[in-house]
Amino acid sequence: GLDIVDVQYASSATCEGYSRLRDQLWCCLRTWLKEGGAICDSKPLAADITAPKFGFDVRGRIKVEGKDDLKKRIGRSPDHADALALAVFGDGAAVAKFEVFEPDPDPEDDA
Repeated sequence: GLDIVDVQYASSATCEGYSRLRDQLWCCLRTWLKEGGAICDSKPLAADITAPKFGFDVRGRIKVEGKDDLKKRIGRSPDHADALALAVFGDGAAVAKFEVFEPDPDPEDDA
């Protein structure tokens, strides 16, 4: 059987460093992908995943571009990526830590 979990995107995050649960879910999706999570070859999904801008709220917590602002900017809702973020939330990604957003090392430093 399937476990159905009610998720309220606008609710508080379940761990420190995120403005809301939606921000945490998107960051968890990013972590899941960086750690080897695989997606189907879907242009709409890839476009959705790469569309939002990330920033910080006044308390220094990660904040993903709001859905209404994103819809205005790109002309559609990132529904495919929202669905994937919800799907991987229960796959251990829910405990993604704030530090995953440290800048990636500069590839030129290895040269």
